[in-house]
Parts: sequence; structure tokens; C-alpha cells
Amino acid sequence: MPSTPKTPAWKILQSLWLIFVFIPFLNWIAFLYIGIRARHKPWLAWAASYFAPVLFVFIVSSLNPEETTTLNLIAIILFIGGQIGSIAHAFAVFREYLNKLAERQEQLQYHGREPIKRGLAWKLSQSLWILFAFIPFLNWIAFLYIGIRGRHKPWLIWGTVYLVPVLIAFFVISSDPQGTTTLSSFAIPLFIGGQIGSIAHALAVCRKYLLMLAARQEAYEQWLKEIKLY
Repeated sequence: MPSTPKTPAWKILQSLWLIFVFIPFLNWIAFLYIGIRARHKPWLAWAASYFAPVLFVFIVSSLNPEETTTLNLIAIILFIGGQIGSIAHAFAVFREYLNKLAERQEQLQYHGREPIKRGLAWKLSQSLWILFAFIPFLNWIAFLYIGIRGRHKPWLIWGTVYLVPVLIAFFVISSDPQGTTTLSSFAIPLFIGGQIGSIAHALAVCRKYLLMLAARQEAYEQWLKEIKLY
């Protein structure tokens, strides 16, 4: 299906994810976002690849905070390489992402899956769950909520995935409050990554959740109209 040309404002709005690749330690979020939004697994795999150097540099720097070892140098090189590579990669795929996104929106309209227009107040009230994604230790509740409300099992699974770093962080804090063990070096960046990743994930699936919720409400309203006829 050929894509209908989109306005410059739409293209700019849908390209804001590029900002993340210029932020040190957060470059992987860009590919997590577009991978989820476009449902393109290779970009999700790249997000994991770009997160690996970030996690590695956190672990190495905590193990040898005052020494410059060969491992430290390798970690720094990998981190810088991942940062620069993600910038080039993002600009290489951003046009493909816009095309995939435009095609997906057209398919939803073509198959009649776009719900009737809802007011801004409705959209805001049904998007308050996103606030949980910004609260440390409670981010997993956001996906638990939309998974139950939207009856969508993958979001329930993601809620469990985001809960794991929280449980690990609680365990590490209680067993090693000084943060001196290797497990602490691993748990802290994992917790931060899960927190930030859940925010990007929540923003990426918000529209899909609203579409699913509106469609369910419309089906229920149509059912009520039908039973009144009898």
C-alpha cells in the first residue's frame, strides 16, 4: 500500500526520538521506541545491542573506580563507539521508520480499526497511567494496568519484566546497603535502564492502548443499542 504524503509537522513530531541518540547513556532508548512503535524486531535487537556497552561501562567503572585498567579502556571505547554508531544508525533508518509508521496508520484506517474521534479530556484521562512509568519502583504498575484494562497479555508480561529489576534492586539494597559488591554494579544500571526503558515503552504504546480502549467501548455501546431493540 503506497504511503500518503504526511505534513512536515507530522514528520518532525514523529522524528523527536532522534534526540535520544545524542544523549549519553540513553541512545538505546531511541531504538527501543521505534522498535515498539513500528513493531520491528530488528530495531529492538539493536536497542539491546546499544544498551550492552552502557551496562558494561557502569559495571567496569564501579569495579575499578580509581584505576585505569585495560578493561576500563575497552569499556570506554565500546561506549563511545556505541554512542557514535547509534547516531549514524538512527539517521540511516529514520526515513524507513516514518514510512512504516505512515503505512501502519493507513492500514488501521483502511481496515476500519481507527475508532471514532475522542475528545482531548478523554485521551488525557485514559493516559494518566503513564505517570506510573515516571515513578521509581512503580513503573511496572503502568503495564500491569493497561494489560488488565486492555486485556492484552504482552503488556502483562512486560509488567513482570519491569518488576524484575525492582525486585533485584530491593534485594541488593537490603543485602548490600553500601553497594560494594559486583551484584550492586549490575543491579543499579539494570534498574535505571528498566526505569528509563519503561518510560519510552509507555509513550510508544499509549496510542495503541487508546485505540484498543476506544474500540472496546464502541463495541460495548453498539451492543447496548442492539439489546434495546428487543
